[in-house]
Amino acid sequence: MRDARGDTVTVEAPARLHFGLLDLRGALGRRFGGIGAPAPAITVRVSVCLANDIEAEGPDADRAAEFVRRFLTHYSLGGGARIRVERAIPAHSGLGSGTQLGLSIARGAVEANGGHLSLFASSEQGSTFRIAMPRLAMARARTA
Repeated sequence: MRDARGDTVTVEAPARLHFGLLDLRGALGRRFGGIGAPAPAITVRVSVCLANDIEAEGPDADRAAEFVRRFLTHYSLGGGARIRVERAIPAHSGLGSGTQLGLSIARGAVEANGGHLSLFASSEQGSTFRIAMPRLAMARARTA
């Protein structure tokens, strides 16, 4: 969700109960897999907007700042982001606090930069997120 000015993206995601599964025979081609079930009564809620530096406030602010720093560095995005963690999932509670915080920040950063995220899921291969960053692609094409 964007605010009226269009420069802040707010993302809310439910906690997830994680279940690890072992394939003791190895018949599936991997020894470990997992699934998660949403726990919608507990959520993480973050707001992301572009900024000159990396700033974070609220519960889990240090972890949020590290997640956005890694994201911006990985995609060679200049500048920074301001993150406001409005609600966090308790750490080390088995509810996916780091996963949900990281994915929420990634989605907010992608959308704040004019991009979008797509999810592809398969019971055999798991889930894959694909990120499209049209502004970044156009800027790189102009400098090539």
